Amino acid sequence: MASEPDRAQGREMSGLQVGQLAWVAAALLCCGLMVLGGLMLTPRGRPLAKSLAGSAGSLVLTMGILFAAFLGGTWVLGAFFLALAVRVGFEAGKVRLGEEASKVLALGAGGIALIAMISPIGAIALSGLWMVLFGRLIGLSWSAESRFQPYVELAVYPVLPVALLAHGALDEGLRPIILVAYILIETFDSYALVFGKLFGRHKAFPQLSPRKTVEGLFGGAVILVLTVVLVSTAMSLPPVGAAGLAALVGILGLAGDLSASRLKRVGGVKDFPVVLGHQGGALDIFDSWIAAGAGLSLLSILFVLS
Repeated sequence: MASEPDRAQGREMSGLQVGQLAWVAAALLCCGLMVLGGLMLTPRGRPLAKSLAGSAGSLVLTMGILFAAFLGGTWVLGAFFLALAVRVGFEAGKVRLGEEASKVLALGAGGIALIAMISPIGAIALSGLWMVLFGRLIGLSWSAESRFQPYVELAVYPVLPVALLAHGALDEGLRPIILVAYILIETFDSYALVFGKLFGRHKAFPQLSPRKTVEGLFGGAVILVLTVVLVSTAMSLPPVGAAGLAALVGILGLAGDLSASRLKRVGGVKDFPVVLGHQGGALDIFDSWIAAGAGLSLLSILFVLS
């Protein structure tokens, strides 16, 4: 069992890593703003840059709030994820179940997230429940009159994933990786959007997410890998391992994005209830990160148990 000095050293190292990641995120954000500036100089790119300017401002605000929470310590971070879980539960419930049920689901999502944050055994149990419900959802057919299917769907995404994301973020050893996942998601999404707007011709998921194109996803993936290799080399980290992490996060994040899109399609809405202009609701902002963070937390739990 680790001594108190060892635990204190671990907290210090974790805080230092989060601080370093804040600088990395700021540098990448500056690179993105430079890309927008470059687009403004070309006739073809100018309309795109103007349309993205508002989203860029909202992204800066979101990143500022998020990094303030991560740098604010355990209590601040816990409060942030509790609020996020409640909001995500409300948005998903309103879209899928209606106004009244959304309030109940919001409280339930907050309670489940609180369990995951304060109890390692609770997080393990929730991980097992997530896998069981996911297997039930995709492995067996549902009757048309089933009353439980919407609740199982909402548990599989986003209620249990946001709770596992919160668990990972509160784990001092996993916290930097969870934050890295957010940076990777935003890098991928931002450049996929730019490449899709400029070169997109073929829809990747015409039913679930009509705006995503094969060209956009490919361009975003290429920029993501190049960025990860360059940053990991500069920070004396193994580039191959960093690229593998980026690929995993990208796949999980895309699954989260498509899950949120499916939820909106089933609910017959274009966006979740708005939290931030130009970005939408909490699920519009964090849909990919919720899935990626939950997947990383689950893998960490399985690794510890193995």
